[in-house]
Amino acid sequence: MSSESTYSVFRCNDNLVVFHQHGHGTPQTLIVFREPKRMALHDKKLIAVYPYSHEAEILLDDPGHDSAQVLNAIALQLRADSKAALKRRLKGLACAVFGALITSAVWYLAPGDKVSAGQSVSYSASTPPVQMQASPVRSAPPGDITGSVFSQADTTESQRMQNILQSSRSTLPASPSEALQPSAPVAVTPAPDVTPVARPAATQTETTAQPTRQLMADVLKRNADRGMFTISLSTGHERTLYAFLDPTCAVCRSMEPAIEQLAQQYNVVIFPVSVVNDGGDAVEKIVPLLCEKEPGLRAAGWSALFRADAGMAVPGQKETLPVDAQCAADAAAVVAVNDTGFRRFGFAGTPTVLTDTGIRLATGMLTAPDMIDRFLKITDPMTPVQVDRFVSSLSVQE
Repeated sequence: MSSESTYSVFRCNDNLVVFHQHGHGTPQTLIVFREPKRMALHDKKLIAVYPYSHEAEILLDDPGHDSAQVLNAIALQLRADSKAALKRRLKGLACAVFGALITSAVWYLAPGDKVSAGQSVSYSASTPPVQMQASPVRSAPPGDITGSVFSQADTTESQRMQNILQSSRSTLPASPSEALQPSAPVAVTPAPDVTPVARPAATQTETTAQPTRQLMADVLKRNADRGMFTISLSTGHERTLYAFLDPTCAVCRSMEPAIEQLAQQYNVVIFPVSVVNDGGDAVEKIVPLLCEKEPGLRAAGWSALFRADAGMAVPGQKETLPVDAQCAADAAAVVAVNDTGFRRFGFAGTPTVLTDTGIRLATGMLTAPDMIDRFLKITDPMTPVQVDRFVSSLSVQE
């Protein structure tokens, strides 16, 4: 047999195919066989033994071919297949370990009970409790309180929102014109030293400060009642939903029919914002609506922004009167105030819809008013801690 003969093997499903190439000629198929359990050489014959049957089958008995070279080529291919299978198993194992680590980290970092400003913290059961007053100040250094073990009562989201509320309640402008004025530096007053004292956990839970979400809901209600910051789509219902919407937001446009449906069962109050500006200037679209004194015309104008013919000239349609310059400036300031509140509350994007108890509704719930009704009935009788944990569990499931 010529020394220029070479052999190569490749796998096709469960079969192995052996090619023979002489010199630079075209490779020719030499053997096609199923992968055996064992292979051996005997009297220059290539023999395969298959599992279960334990029968020996002669694969190659041709003096014109070197059975040893063929066996070496087959062995190289089987070794490569084994390495590839091992890599796949290692990758699968690595993915499983990584998933387990992520799950452990989420479980370890899962929000437990946290103490925020306005709650009482205790260390000594013999001393009467001292109420810690909430104040917008920096935290005391760790050395100021030694041996402290704070029990946690709110979720991470609750703590973050509380910090936002503490700074935003005092900085929210009282009128639209104030939003255009440069902000003056705010002096930071040190918090008075308070010695934490111990008390039973049950008493501490009963005297928990007003929940942060309710504080945020109070801020929204107070500004909605003023009328200058909002567009009211409906009134006269028992419950209220507050919605931060951008007229240039594509998702808001797709969810507008759902918002209109919610307005039939809830008081829907819109805080128009310009945080997206996707496909036009949101402020230019909002200003004429805020300058409209009649609430019904405001609501109709807002709905018109999301119609398919929005911005097109329609025959017979009444022309819009130009907006007074001073009103336009005030309305632009109102949008700036809403944008500031949107960012200070830590919202990620639009649409953002909240209940009158300050709980943010998932976007998927907006198309199901009955689901929102059940959600409110479930959360209304809950304590603040229970609400935080329930909402947190829903967030994890999403």
